[in-house]
Amino acid sequence: GIITTFAVVAAAQGASDGFEGDCEGGNQMTVAKTVLILGFANLFADGFSMGFGEFLSSRAEIDHAKGERKREEWEVENAEDMEKKEMVDLYVEKGFTAEDANQLVEIISKDKKIFVDVMMIEELGLNVDLDDEWGPVKSAIVMFFSFLVFGMVPLFVYLPQKDGTTVFIIACCVTGATL
Repeated sequence: GIITTFAVVAAAQGASDGFEGDCEGGNQMTVAKTVLILGFANLFADGFSMGFGEFLSSRAEIDHAKGERKREEWEVENAEDMEKKEMVDLYVEKGFTAEDANQLVEIISKDKKIFVDVMMIEELGLNVDLDDEWGPVKSAIVMFFSFLVFGMVPLFVYLPQKDGTTVFIIACCVTGATL
């Protein structure tokens, strides 16, 4: 958020440099107002876009993990010896002796749910909470507000509506320090 908002601030400042034009009805449109209008419009649009993208990404990750879990459950049910061998091979590759790996897999595989849980993480690298229906929504909200909070940094210095190169330099410094 901070980079895209800063880019809009820089563009508005650059485009307005040395220009104080009259708007309809004789109202003066200041550089600061232009920066704030464009900056906040960009901030909310990008924040929504990022939040929605995070929602879709999280939802897709959960759907993928559910499919993989279903496949692993089927394999444990229909080819348990093959799954045990895969896990033994994986543990041997990680540095366990074959004997220890076999013993570990025999203990874990006594409970099929735990065995599938372990395979999801150890074999597939999927550590997704499949029971959290609100996970994608929570992720989207966090992304949206994070984008807003950090994206506002370049705009804060324009809130007193002062114009000029000094304000832009301050915006540059504050943005750089935040990064």
